[in-house]
Amino acid sequence: MKFTCSVSALREALVIANYTLDKRKDSEGSLLYLESVAGKKPRVFMFSTCATAMTLLRVAATVERPGNILIQPRLLEPVLATLPPEEEVTFERKEDKDFLSMKAGKVHIKRLPSGGSTDLMKDLIKCLPLTATGMITIPVPKLRDVIDRTLTFAYKGEDYNGMQNLFLQIAAKKLEAYTTNRNVLAHASIELDTDQALEVNIPAKSVPAMKSILQKIARQEQPDGKEPEVRILVGTNSDGQPSKFFVRTDDVFYGGVLCGYQFPKSAIGGDSKLKIESTVMLNREEFLGALNRAKPFCKDQKWVDVELKDNAMTLKAGGEQGEYEDQIAGYGKNTGEGSTTLNSEFLIGALSAAKEEIVNFHFTTVARAVYMESGIETKGRSSYVMSTAKADKAPAKPVASAPAAAPEPVAAAA
Repeated sequence: MKFTCSVSALREALVIANYTLDKRKDSEGSLLYLESVAGKKPRVFMFSTCATAMTLLRVAATVERPGNILIQPRLLEPVLATLPPEEEVTFERKEDKDFLSMKAGKVHIKRLPSGGSTDLMKDLIKCLPLTATGMITIPVPKLRDVIDRTLTFAYKGEDYNGMQNLFLQIAAKKLEAYTTNRNVLAHASIELDTDQALEVNIPAKSVPAMKSILQKIARQEQPDGKEPEVRILVGTNSDGQPSKFFVRTDDVFYGGVLCGYQFPKSAIGGDSKLKIESTVMLNREEFLGALNRAKPFCKDQKWVDVELKDNAMTLKAGGEQGEYEDQIAGYGKNTGEGSTTLNSEFLIGALSAAKEEIVNFHFTTVARAVYMESGIETKGRSSYVMSTAKADKAPAKPVASAPAAAPEPVAAAA
């Protein structure tokens, strides 16, 4: 086999392939499969797989001789990282040799050892639903928007199965995303021009690979100035239950195993179940700046007092290390007063994930929860239900798992 491609294209593909490479040196999953294909559209296929996910990428190339090989990418990456992105790189495997050589300008890797037989990898690629029907097409900017607004609050622990998911839902011409870390319920939505429907619980650990794919697509020029799109497919097992999800474009195919645990149903729509007691409109950057200044003074390195009065939000933080106080003027007219104690890290995370200039901060009739929202569904909207210090001191109860019928706490309120 012999092919030539650009350093930048190869680097970009390796970034995505790395998400599904096993980091253990001696594991079969640590090997990268390369296959060069000649013809009208000469290209190189790059395939990597681990226990829970797999990636197939197509890289434009000039192919002199088709062929395939398994290699250790950890030997290749440090070299590519030092080369100019516009440089052309040539790989060659001679028929009687069991290794790959690489040349780029004056750089020459004489021997990249083969990882053995490629039969298993070829069989795995054949099993991928590359031409499956039933895929839902989603504009890349809209999918990125809901992911960016919610991913921060996906649960990082190993317990509370289902909360480690990013829950995506398409229904009623709307794309929605939910995550929760037990103390914050994050919800994002945006209008979507489709009559199709989809529900999928994507493991949060699989989402960074998706984000890299979306970023790659967003950088590419689209024909006729069209909005870049990505296709999503949910595969089922023999019982008809969702078992795999796939994300694909013309050049990238990424698939992962679903964990089998469902996102807490009681959390879905939890923000709409809260009754608002008082509201203030705040400048997001001003609010975020005040919180960052208050953070070094927060009790236990997290708690900050917030008080709404006379159309202004006052922040107070203090402990052995000192005291801090700041005030942010509200916009328009507020609808009452309120005060509580909140986790400053959660507030900073929510304000950083939101994108609009103005946020609406709501005190609710539930003492253990506040509610912040911004944006509109035509352009993108986000909301965050956050537990207060009162919820933190109460018996442990996940923010997303309270029964929907319970008057207090309501669903999605800690």
